[in-house]
Amino acid sequence: MRILILGLAGTLACSSSESAAPAAAALGYDCAKDVDRTIDCIPELEGASRDKLLERCQTEAGSADLRTRNGRLNKAPCLQKLTCAEFTACVLAVADAERKLNQAERANLKLTELRRAISESRWSEAAAICRVYPDAAADSPSFGAACADVAKGSTEALTKARVGLRDARSDEDTVVRCVELRELSRRLGADQSARASVLCDELATLHLVRQATAAVARAKALGAGDEADTKSAPAPVQVPLQCQWAMEALSKIDSPWARATTQELSTTCNDTLPRALVTALTEALVAMRDGPDALPEARYRELGYSRCFDLRRIAETLGPEAEGGAKALCEEVTLASDVRAAQTEAEQATQAEELPFRCDYTLEKLAKLEGSNWATERAKLLATACYVGVGKRVLAKRVPGMRHACDYQVQKVVSGLQRFGLSDPAVDALRKQAEPLCGGPAPQ
Repeated sequence: MRILILGLAGTLACSSSESAAPAAAALGYDCAKDVDRTIDCIPELEGASRDKLLERCQTEAGSADLRTRNGRLNKAPCLQKLTCAEFTACVLAVADAERKLNQAERANLKLTELRRAISESRWSEAAAICRVYPDAAADSPSFGAACADVAKGSTEALTKARVGLRDARSDEDTVVRCVELRELSRRLGADQSARASVLCDELATLHLVRQATAAVARAKALGAGDEADTKSAPAPVQVPLQCQWAMEALSKIDSPWARATTQELSTTCNDTLPRALVTALTEALVAMRDGPDALPEARYRELGYSRCFDLRRIAETLGPEAEGGAKALCEEVTLASDVRAAQTEAEQATQAEELPFRCDYTLEKLAKLEGSNWATERAKLLATACYVGVGKRVLAKRVPGMRHACDYQVQKVVSGLQRFGLSDPAVDALRKQAEPLCGGPAPQ
């Protein structure tokens, strides 16, 4: 009560107008009685200037604005109160009504500002007005209704923006925005709150989805990379674990976006990527197997083992056909270094009188790769180098001396020529000469 009285005292002593007295008199309001009763009945005003209080009263009484409100003119009944207690209670009631009217007017001003912000879709500004002036809703039902519209509009705008970030897989930090979205959505009921919660859960998995996508790209690059000239151990090529982590997180979200993203990642990680890796590793291994510039033996075997291990492990996930192709290729890669060594040895032994050991040994290994076109082609090339390139020297040196039995080395050359259907002017005549004694298989 003391606060209201002091507030009233401040109001009564704050302005003046020379024309106020005639206006007040014309309206029939007795400002002199008002001021005298006020000074007598309200001790807090003891010592206040009577002239200033009178001047303030006359100003208010003559104000058309105040006459339309619960102001000075409605204070007239207070002058009829017999006791100071009744007068003071009446004055305070009028002051309280004035205070409420002022609050309502401020609420209406903020309502106008709020509606302008809503009409221009300035949702953050509108939400700020509602947060800063929460009491205005009590003074103006329209203000409260407008703030409800703000909550709905802000939620819709934030939701649209967050959906855009989600679909673009943006790396923008959405934590703060989701806090705001969750708070606004709770005001709109359980359904809207649940939808906002799902959207924020989706946004929370975005970094895992982006990590999986980036890991897939790195895996593809690694699978297609050229490691032949590096000295470090080959890096393993595999479907990245980030795929599994992202899909596990997505499996906990029940939404169309989560299901579609899971399907996309599943296809990428479990089919598209493995097939790309198998293709890249196959190309790398074929290049190793057929490359004209052979790697050092140790490096070749290390790289071949590593790539074949990755290839066979990944191909296994794609089914029996891919698994079988990987197994066959890796057998060829493993044998390719022996084939190159045997070919080199044969090409360098053209003056030898015996077939190099690697010839028959390697050709037998190639024969075991049934159904391999590469093995068939390499066997024909190696057989030509061994049985024609070296064989012509062996036949020339050993056939003329044979009398009653086939020489062992001659037998191997003749059998090899027959087995691979080889014919060459350098060996044909000597082979025919040796065939009566060497027509059968080579002695064991």
